[in-house]
Amino acid sequence: MHVTQLDIQNFRSFSYAQIVFGPNVNLLLGANASGKTSVLEAIAFFAYGRSLRARQDKEAIAFDQIEARLRVQVARASGTADLTMKLTHQGKQVAVNRVAKKSLSDFLGHLYVVTFTPDDLEIVKAGPEDRRRFVNVSMAQYIPDYMTQLGAYNRLLAERNQLLKTKQLQTLDLWDEHLAQAGSLLVNARRQFCEQLRSRFDAQYRTLTPLAEQVDLEYRTDGSGVTPQEISRSLHLALTKSRTQDTQRGFTSVGPHRDDLLLTLAGRVASRFGSQGQQRSMVLALKLAVVDMIRAHTGEWPVILLDDVLSELDPNRQAALLSLLSQTQSVITSTHWPELPVQQTTQIFRVSHGILQSVSSPH
Repeated sequence: MHVTQLDIQNFRSFSYAQIVFGPNVNLLLGANASGKTSVLEAIAFFAYGRSLRARQDKEAIAFDQIEARLRVQVARASGTADLTMKLTHQGKQVAVNRVAKKSLSDFLGHLYVVTFTPDDLEIVKAGPEDRRRFVNVSMAQYIPDYMTQLGAYNRLLAERNQLLKTKQLQTLDLWDEHLAQAGSLLVNARRQFCEQLRSRFDAQYRTLTPLAEQVDLEYRTDGSGVTPQEISRSLHLALTKSRTQDTQRGFTSVGPHRDDLLLTLAGRVASRFGSQGQQRSMVLALKLAVVDMIRAHTGEWPVILLDDVLSELDPNRQAALLSLLSQTQSVITSTHWPELPVQQTTQIFRVSHGILQSVSSPH
């Protein structure tokens, strides 16, 4: 799988740009804040259905503009796909091969990407929200209906929280039942994802650091049980038990929106006991494990997006990442020319203040 062309209009600092990518390594060179990361963000929109940089998609619309338009053309084993997206201040509209799609579930799955950014270290170091986001965006790409299920749960959660804030508790039993049912689908899907991720995570970490301690991950949730029905019953019980506390606080304190991914190194919590180098290796191993999972489930290599990260990796981690680049398409941002494989097939672009130009050499 690879992106053949990207068109962006009124997006971030770009008024308009068209980029024809090569099937191997594509290097975006430019100073900080020149617009390089915006190109990666535009590509990722089509894989994740949302911005990875902004809390609201409308923040990506260029200043003083009412909308932004994105188009990407993708070549894959099953054929080509022409994907378009229009961002407005009211929401977004998407289409596949000029056919409008009403839901993200119908739109996602035509392009797979895995991103590597300096902020990824937060997956290990920061709180549960960052780890849930990692799980959600990874699953959403290749698991049908996951985003629909997540959206349905979040809407029900917002309704319950509003009832708690306004102390309108008469219909809470009904909302708890619906929320537990919706939550059980998320818990069941996440549990399966984490079970498959677990062995791949340890294997990738040992490839990066063969003599290192064992790493592990554990999916932590309020939903117990094996089947969705059992999980639903356990979530409903947890909601019932927390009702008094939730009413006092005005928000729902249990459920999949509180799930976490516990990452351990030699049996100890990695965020507290892992060194900076160990934490970087764990993040890289997680991302490489996701690449492997996408490849196994879809038969396609995802596009690799690297945002100014090569310079932050030691030689061993660089070698592991660069070996992956020889098998798939990559788009890499950098302020300078890094060491890359297959340099004779590298496409090079200069980016400066929202203007992008293809060049024949980095000099």
